[in-house]
Amino acid sequence: MDGLLSTLKTQNNDIPDNLSLSISHVKQGGNWDCGIACLHMLLKGSITQDEINFAIKKHLVDEQVWTVDLAYICSMLGVQHKLFTVTLGANDNFSEEPFYVDRLNEKFSTEKERINKLFNEATANKVTIKKKSIKLEEIIIHLAVNKRPLIVLIDDTKMVRIYSNPITSLCNKLKSLDAVDVGDTAVEPRPFWGHYILVTGYDLTKQTIKFKDPSNDGEKVYCSMQCFEEARKSFGTDEDILFTY
Repeated sequence: MDGLLSTLKTQNNDIPDNLSLSISHVKQGGNWDCGIACLHMLLKGSITQDEINFAIKKHLVDEQVWTVDLAYICSMLGVQHKLFTVTLGANDNFSEEPFYVDRLNEKFSTEKERINKLFNEATANKVTIKKKSIKLEEIIIHLAVNKRPLIVLIDDTKMVRIYSNPITSLCNKLKSLDAVDVGDTAVEPRPFWGHYILVTGYDLTKQTIKFKDPSNDGEKVYCSMQCFEEARKSFGTDEDILFTY
């Protein structure tokens, strides 16, 4: 991370050191709709809430939301977008992952069939998907140049949030300690927990990423770039990122 600032400045002189996009907060309503809440925050002001809700209801068949579902909804609304992922389709390695198995109303094989169908029919439905691992520099450049936030899938167990309130930050940090070794006692890492956040800015000097977290009430929150990279590249995410333009 130390060379990130100099690299960006060398290649892009117009990249500001610090950027914060102003985005109205939307809180998720349940334990499944964080991605939907991020979509509402992303499109708020440019598309009416009724239009967004209509597209969501038309596309979604239940409460299973994958990043490709969000890309389809963007396409339905005429939003220029691009979904980047390292796996085209449902990842077979997730078939025994508790987060996916426990949250599916039906077998993983059934949901896999639905997801693969969406990927296979993406071009016909004007949904843009590219298999690629996105670098942090590309995220920062997108924010600085296009002034558009990004929907990012993270492993929430890897995310250590930093809040303006130091007490809240300390509580969040302590909450994450059960995922590391304490003394000579090895603590089992917490299993993957998928969560969508809306990335809204960065601070190159402090090496932090700013984001809106639909699980909170709208507090300003950020994390270290190192933490962000670990959370978004953790097993279970397929490094899914939804860009809009």
